[in-house]
Amino acid sequence: MAVKIQRQPTAFAIREPAQRLAQGGRSVYYFSLPMGDFDDALPTDVDSKIITHNRRFNHNHARAIQDYLGRVDSWVLGPITLSLDPAMIEFELWEEDDGTGAPVIGELRIQKGRAQSLKILDGQHRRRAIRDFRKAAIDGEDQDRLERFDACHMPVALYAEADEVAMRQMFADMAQQRKMDAVTTARFDMRNPFNRAAEEVMAQSSWLSPFVDMNLSTLSRTSNKLMPFNQLATNIKTLQYGYYGRASQERERQAELELPRIIDEGIEWVDDFLPAAREEYVELLSDDLEPDHISGRRSQTVAYNGTMLRIIAGCHFEWRQEHAGTRTDALAQHIHALDLRSKGNQGILVESGVLDLRKVTLVARRQEVKEAIRLIVAGADSQTAPMMASV
Repeated sequence: MAVKIQRQPTAFAIREPAQRLAQGGRSVYYFSLPMGDFDDALPTDVDSKIITHNRRFNHNHARAIQDYLGRVDSWVLGPITLSLDPAMIEFELWEEDDGTGAPVIGELRIQKGRAQSLKILDGQHRRRAIRDFRKAAIDGEDQDRLERFDACHMPVALYAEADEVAMRQMFADMAQQRKMDAVTTARFDMRNPFNRAAEEVMAQSSWLSPFVDMNLSTLSRTSNKLMPFNQLATNIKTLQYGYYGRASQERERQAELELPRIIDEGIEWVDDFLPAAREEYVELLSDDLEPDHISGRRSQTVAYNGTMLRIIAGCHFEWRQEHAGTRTDALAQHIHALDLRSKGNQGILVESGVLDLRKVTLVARRQEVKEAIRLIVAGADSQTAPMMASV
């Protein structure tokens, strides 16, 4: 049984139980740090010094994390990763009852004068957000809030490394390894109301679920899926705010209150509007659909293209904005008549620049997509006006 060393008052910025392991030819120490100790233990001027071995500091990102800590009681922050010259690290193994040293467990000590030499390889925005969150609680005289926060701990990984070039390489290596694709983020982030709406639309739609890819963020031309899950969430957001309409925090809070309506409108778009707008979507309702139907049809029509689906969602939003309270039948009929052939098209998609006949897929640049939406809605308007005038 390991015997813990009794702490004595010393001039240490960090003095914590830790594990010492070997990784990639260097020692790494794993321990936890109380939130209340962050300001004393870690460098504070991360935005001015961090650039030599990390990405550029983004104040908006740090403020977003600070806001997250204030909004979410069940918050979670990943480990912060540090590095320090091995000569500045003190580590004493705890002794077992029989006098032998424990293989990896001991006490990590870093003197106060040396703590300012700590480099933050990953977590500078979290570190600043923690400082600003605590300061806001102190300035607001919210002692209960501060005590609850300070009682929590942050996991820390400290690499024994002194060389600046090696530190930059370590950061680059870690950044490449931890990328999370958009579909995984959308599937797991259920605080986002549009991700939750996408789950419900899939569950309640009469036909969509088998054609949503839950693993890939981008579909290949050989895919037999219609859209990835993250794109479904984006399309539902587009139905509410338009193409590239930003879902601010205020809008997300409002979306939480209106989630049943958003889900209903998403189901209506999938089950009613899309089949009315294109025969290609009606085909997907067939019970005896061939497994390779979508991939086989991609060379003939762009209706199964993700950008085209986003355009249709954008048109739906714009039409409802211009014709509040009216049905979308006229828009669906106009889209139904569009030439969406992959080759030989001379219509709106080519005119807007979304379809380049020299390429194998649609051009997803913002300007061209917005122009396609404008032209389609204007075309539907021009066909509707004579009918409205004759009524």
